[in-house]
Amino acid sequence: MNELERAIKKYKLDNLLILLADQSKELFLNKEFFKYVEWKQYIGGLLQVLKQPMTAWGLADLSYLAIKLSNEYRSLTSQIEDVYRLNNLLIKVSDDEAKAKKTEVSQEDMKTHILFGLSQKQFWYQEILRAANIYYNFLRYYIMLQEIPLLLPTHRLPDEDLLDITGFNINNFSQLLLAGYAYNYNASSLLNIKISDELKEKYPILTEDNLSKCLAFFIGDYNFYRTSSIPNNPLYIKPLIKTDRGKLIISNSFIWAKKLYEGIYWIIRNKYMEQGSQAFTNKFGEYYERYIEEVLRYYLKKIQYRKIITEGAKNKADWIIETDQYILVIEQKSSLMTIALKEEFPSLTVLDEYLTKNFREAYIQIADTIKTISSSSKTFIKLILHFEKFFLGEAIIKDRVKQLFKDSINDLSNYFFIETEEFEKLIQILSENEDIFNKIIKTKLTYEETSPPPMEGIEFNFIISKYAPVSEIKFLESRRHYFYSLLDK
Repeated sequence: MNELERAIKKYKLDNLLILLADQSKELFLNKEFFKYVEWKQYIGGLLQVLKQPMTAWGLADLSYLAIKLSNEYRSLTSQIEDVYRLNNLLIKVSDDEAKAKKTEVSQEDMKTHILFGLSQKQFWYQEILRAANIYYNFLRYYIMLQEIPLLLPTHRLPDEDLLDITGFNINNFSQLLLAGYAYNYNASSLLNIKISDELKEKYPILTEDNLSKCLAFFIGDYNFYRTSSIPNNPLYIKPLIKTDRGKLIISNSFIWAKKLYEGIYWIIRNKYMEQGSQAFTNKFGEYYERYIEEVLRYYLKKIQYRKIITEGAKNKADWIIETDQYILVIEQKSSLMTIALKEEFPSLTVLDEYLTKNFREAYIQIADTIKTISSSSKTFIKLILHFEKFFLGEAIIKDRVKQLFKDSINDLSNYFFIETEEFEKLIQILSENEDIFNKIIKTKLTYEETSPPPMEGIEFNFIISKYAPVSEIKFLESRRHYFYSLLDK
């Protein structure tokens, strides 16, 4: 048992969890994903004032460790400086783990191992603080689970699946999630499910009983966390803690905010996973393909893009977009990473399996599609469009992919990863100013051959922000009424 674990075991559990939760709420409300904290300690009889970063993800780790190691019958009641000391010990433990990992993997793998894990575990905390991030992500999931399935009538609707599982359709469950999300803005991290008569009158669905039924899908008791086989912090699955004394704690405001937009997806997906079925993930891939079609239809003229029709058993890419200088060949991938990859030191074997399963085929599909296109003086741009954001520099992913695919794919030039938001912005720019679009693509090609200037990145988002910052995604703004209709009902 390390020093951090010994220290945590001294404190009463409920009180410590509330202090940790309050710290995460303070960060969330201040739009910060970390802050520097000061605390005092005596070393060799001398008083020292220490200053260290306290992070939103570190607070989540401390909460999980507290549940595993402590209980309500410990001797000490924690104060805020005790939280700061535990944070200090957590930093030491994390540093020691990082040093140990360096001896377990090759130098070649170290960069991928550490940076991929850190990005998946940490960077989304920063991203979620963008004002538009929660709103736009909510709309993407809502469009794909509510609007798009209606365009594919042969499918069982996600609306029906959610109704079977929860007793609520997507609209009603979304309303209840919005109400639950609003508790992030209360003064206390203790969640007291009380609804005013005024709100009940305005929103008939919003009753204490209905809200409790909704939140139940995100609540875990101490036994759940202590016995969970989830290969990561189970608070990421159920961020609402029910204590042994019946208190309900929003353990981490960031994690709870994320449930507003991805909660419904995971509830439905888990139902199918428990049945050993891939039916929903396969359908979600079709929803994502149709979503991108709606994006293209919104921005571009019919002559600018076309859907690639697959003949027989041949696999081809999904879309071709043609401009005055470039031909974009696009393959979509909707698969989300497993929770096992969203930890600080994920298994490289699992990572390689994910990259191979999802992207090796994409490379081949794009290459085979290009062979069918008549020779042209235009430059081919090969885009692998993925639904989930990597939160990691594209160069890291491409280096890993090159290692994995070097025996089967010869030419990896002009292949680029692009996530959904980047693609939405890029196509919006193409619709508004093709000259700027061409500058973005030209810069992307240049950065593939040479390193960008200091303080710049090679990702599409960086280049877009350089030439044409996009403050609003017009396609999603055109669906704003979906969000407001939930508030008006």
